[in-house]
Amino acid sequence: MIKAIAFIRRKAGVSREEFARHYEAIHAPLGMRLIPSMRGYTRNHVLSALGSDVDFDCITTFWYDSLEAALDVVNFAQSDAGKPLRDDEATFMDSSKTVSIVVEERLTLPPPTPGRESLVKAVALLKRKAGLTREEFIDHYEQVHAPLIVRITPGLVGYARNYVVTPPGGDLDFDSMTELWHQDQAAFNAVLRSGDTEGGRERQRDEATFLDTQRIIFLHVQERVSITYRRE
Repeated sequence: MIKAIAFIRRKAGVSREEFARHYEAIHAPLGMRLIPSMRGYTRNHVLSALGSDVDFDCITTFWYDSLEAALDVVNFAQSDAGKPLRDDEATFMDSSKTVSIVVEERLTLPPPTPGRESLVKAVALLKRKAGLTREEFIDHYEQVHAPLIVRITPGLVGYARNYVVTPPGGDLDFDSMTELWHQDQAAFNAVLRSGDTEGGRERQRDEATFLDTQRIIFLHVQERVSITYRRE
């Protein structure tokens, strides 16, 4: 399976609320109808950002059977048959600012399927510390940091790391897009307040060993799911 991610900006003059409403009511159903090869399809609409302003309004994820299937969709989108998609994008997206990447997903906790959209979701964009190779970064994250996060985070019900395979362009400069699903608002708020707790201090000490902590971007997003990817 191939997982692709697109960072999408709304068109000038379109509010974030109008953008999300059009995406969910019109564009997502259109994409579902025209691109039956999608095996997973979600949108993560940005509600707020901590650490830095971001130059996008939605993080969209797509699952395909293969890289060839993903490339077929790219070609379709530029063809005459894909014109309805392009025409609709022009009404609410700034497509010139879209950045698309392919990632390798590592999953610790699959988010529950029933009631998934009622969960409180966060996304972290993380850059590895200078001097670390991509392989060293991934190894530490998977062997040390991910188990730590699971241990110190009550109410964490979904947890995935998405390691960049194709480098992002533009101003998106990170090595992992990490997804965290929390069971409710109280659990999410506890994470935001955890800096002065024992677990929070332990997390920060470990982050300093392998992350560029000055470049952490933490997003609160609203997830909308059209197709839940069924992991074997």
